[in-house]
Amino acid sequence: MTIDDIKVEIEHAKWFSRLGSYSAPTGYLALADLRAWNNATFDSSIDERSANIASEMDWLPSSREEEDPIHGQRLMKYLEEAGINFKAVTLDLYKQSLKSLRSVDGMKICSGPNDFSQAAIGAALYCVRMAALEVMAGQIGFWCSLLKIFVKGYWPCGMLPDKTVVVY
Repeated sequence: MTIDDIKVEIEHAKWFSRLGSYSAPTGYLALADLRAWNNATFDSSIDERSANIASEMDWLPSSREEEDPIHGQRLMKYLEEAGINFKAVTLDLYKQSLKSLRSVDGMKICSGPNDFSQAAIGAALYCVRMAALEVMAGQIGFWCSLLKIFVKGYWPCGMLPDKTVVVY
């Protein structure tokens, strides 16, 4: 994957258009819905599997200020030490992503009283940024893989303690 590949992915993204229909390969877990997060406590309508996922899952970052749970600060430090101007590239991709994500402006990703729309959009933007950092550092991996899931219309929203990625 290259920065140009990321630009093409963003341009043709089907952001959040296939939520709840992910077919999970090994290392991933699919969610059919977000009902387990409707209330502060699990009620009897929530199946045990969903309740376990909800109680164990850590949400993936959805804000630029959150630390990367995979690489920490390692990618940025590497790029800074190598003198690679990653800030201009990530800003360009951020702007392109925002433009592409306008297609979901009217879409609501809701479950019960919760609107997950801004968290999902923030997670997509975070993923694009981190995928770009992986590419520029020559360490293509986790975030590039998640970007491919995002652009197909799903939302990689969390991670279990064993590093299984949860996808809605």
